Amino acid sequence: MRFKIQLLTLYLLLAGNSFSFVNAADFECLRSVSRIEVKANKLYTTDSLIYQVNNQRGERFTEFSINYSKICKASRISAWIEDASGNRIRELKGSEFKDSNDFSYSAFYQDDRVKQFQIKHNKYPYRACYTVTYTEPQFQWITYWMPMRKTDYFTRDARLYVTLPKDYAVKTFVENVSGFRSDTLVDKIVTAYQVIGDPAIFKIADVGLFDIEKPRVIVVPLEFKLGVNGSTKSWNTLGNWVATLNKGMTTLPATEEIKVLMKVDGMTDTLQIVKTLYQYMQDYTRYINVSIGIGGWKTFPATYVSQNKYGDCKALTNYMKALLEAKGIKSHFVLVNAGQNSEKILDELSCSQFNHILLAVPVGKDTVWLENTDKMNPFGHIGTFTQNRKALWIDETRSHLVSMPSLKKEDVRCYRRMNVSFDQRGHATMSADFTYKGYSYERLNGFTNYLAEKDKDQYIDDFIPFNGYELKDWKIVEAGRDSSSIDLRMNLTFPGLAKMMENDCYIRTFPIPEGFKFPTPANQPITLGWPVSNVDTSVYTIPSGYRIKSLPDSVGFSNESGKYESRFSVTGNKIQVYKKLEIHSGKYSPDDYGTLFAFLKKIKDSNQANLIILTRMQE
Repeated sequence: MRFKIQLLTLYLLLAGNSFSFVNAADFECLRSVSRIEVKANKLYTTDSLIYQVNNQRGERFTEFSINYSKICKASRISAWIEDASGNRIRELKGSEFKDSNDFSYSAFYQDDRVKQFQIKHNKYPYRACYTVTYTEPQFQWITYWMPMRKTDYFTRDARLYVTLPKDYAVKTFVENVSGFRSDTLVDKIVTAYQVIGDPAIFKIADVGLFDIEKPRVIVVPLEFKLGVNGSTKSWNTLGNWVATLNKGMTTLPATEEIKVLMKVDGMTDTLQIVKTLYQYMQDYTRYINVSIGIGGWKTFPATYVSQNKYGDCKALTNYMKALLEAKGIKSHFVLVNAGQNSEKILDELSCSQFNHILLAVPVGKDTVWLENTDKMNPFGHIGTFTQNRKALWIDETRSHLVSMPSLKKEDVRCYRRMNVSFDQRGHATMSADFTYKGYSYERLNGFTNYLAEKDKDQYIDDFIPFNGYELKDWKIVEAGRDSSSIDLRMNLTFPGLAKMMENDCYIRTFPIPEGFKFPTPANQPITLGWPVSNVDTSVYTIPSGYRIKSLPDSVGFSNESGKYESRFSVTGNKIQVYKKLEIHSGKYSPDDYGTLFAFLKKIKDSNQANLIILTRMQE
């Protein structure tokens, strides 16, 4: 695993997220240079960076860390300060580098180390510069260069130099890099790449939905050694390396094997056996990252998890595989690049592009997908973290890419049921019951099961999509461990929700959630990783002494992006409002996103017109 220098920032985004060449940013990268060479079967990477700190606000970026380990050593580390003209002011002393264990709250034990230092001066602007060389005796990546990955500061100029022996076989992928040249020397080939930053792209680079194809260069060796010999010749050869590396790790202690067999004794239905063993694994183990060894690729044996009752994603998945093997049920490791906004797998580049592992269990004509790190995950549930992407199915000598299941509208459909009543001054009380699925379910389920009770009242407002309310009480109702839905029930008050004007009462209905935060179009494509499907049912009780003066018209419209409808009806003194919104998932071209954005604007305009008018009855 390659360790890169990471900036320790206090903020995720620059204030206002703006940059221009006229008014310089607080902090910017003037030049980033990576020089990479394969020599004598070792990989050497020298990173040299020059940052400019333009004012005091930019100092929040001036704390740096260099991560290293036994398998990726760091040396020739130096850091210094220059003035804005490039004149060196001073070099950091050895005592200014703090070396320590790279502690992580997610890791129970790890053998990584970190050198931390700050480059700070008292006169602006100044330059913060450093260089470091990494040495790796075993590797499966030569480089994954993505110089414009950072979105919290601007990079002006990034360069990459890759030096390889003449006869060294590699696979290369280059995307959106215009500066390129290759020179052949006596016994080596030097390839140079350059990327000049685009301020217009930088301004929108941190907007999650924009599908901006950033410049990148990927170089991997055709043959490598990491623990055991491996090859990137095909997905099959890569999968064979994973299988070989982790072979012989599924033996359970005899006492646990007997316990497991007794637990499913008498069961004949394969699906029920798999479910029982999966829930056994969830109940008796917990996820803890143990980060040691060859870059996190080799699992701990099943005996380790059995004895300690914890493990990382590889160890827990291997343990689950061992439980199934004890009952004679075959399963397969599946490597996936997890995350809601993860990079898409490049089919044509058969190399490790993964950060997580699942277990796939063929049952009849179907496949059960098991996420083994989450104690609260419903059996067979695939969420937004791993759905709708390519993954590598490990099957000895028949490994291959597969498509993970995609969330459908019914998998993400959220229901909001709201009952609203008013007093004579227009103040409202509401009882609400929200049923969450999809990403909303995952967030609330995590909130329910992993946040300390004392902190929940502080964060519950994050799940209430209203303004100007007072929360009286709330509770979460779980549907059971097999369900991928969860309910939030609450009672609220809204001072002045209805506007009283002379004899009339004006009530604006609640808008339906859009599901995503949609940015203003910027001539860029966007990607919706899963669909939107929301249904609102609201009942407004007419206050005593009032009658309906006018109701909004029911509307319904659709296009290639999705569909929307709202309906109004009256029963006695109650006004029922039904709203439904659906938006299709997938990649939208700039033109298609313009259509979607117009569709959303039409919905907002419709909501603005959703005004219920009541009038006081004459005595």
